[in-house]
Amino acid sequence: MPRLIVVDSYSHMFGEGVLDALYASAKAEIWDILTTTSIPMPSKVSDEKTKRGKLVWSGKDFNEPLGREFRKRGWETRRFFYPGQTQYYIDVDFCKDRVSVEVQFGKYAFVQHDLAKFRYLFELADEEKRIDVGVEVIPCANLQRQMYTGPANFESIVASMKAHVRNDPAVPLWIMAIDVA
Repeated sequence: MPRLIVVDSYSHMFGEGVLDALYASAKAEIWDILTTTSIPMPSKVSDEKTKRGKLVWSGKDFNEPLGREFRKRGWETRRFFYPGQTQYYIDVDFCKDRVSVEVQFGKYAFVQHDLAKFRYLFELADEEKRIDVGVEVIPCANLQRQMYTGPANFESIVASMKAHVRNDPAVPLWIMAIDVA
């Protein structure tokens, strides 16, 4: 069975340092989950023009086994309702303590949505719901080329973040690039 490997990472606003200083066990657990969880072989036969008939990775190939492993280790999917609301909320893939993890194999816009979620949760006045750091897990460019067309990749996300001013988004983040070995 294929396994994921972490091939690169980017610490935005000292995100990795926040993990090291305050949540070292959570950081180690995230790393362990990402590097020891078996992933099934590609399951999707592409009907896209540039990859027609080829087996490609689907987000489900990664999300389901990673989700099982995060939940098994006590990470929770959380729903945060906006203040004074009972209808409008933010869903977060995995939370433990004040660390939030998003595993994203969707289009570029979904990564930007995750970054906005992290910022909102970091700025919350409600101490119980606030996060101290966000972790975004996305494919590297090499893995992206082996997937259906459209997912974001680590290199483009980091380039975009570096093109903005230092504090955009204004939240400590650790962005992790994964590939398959």
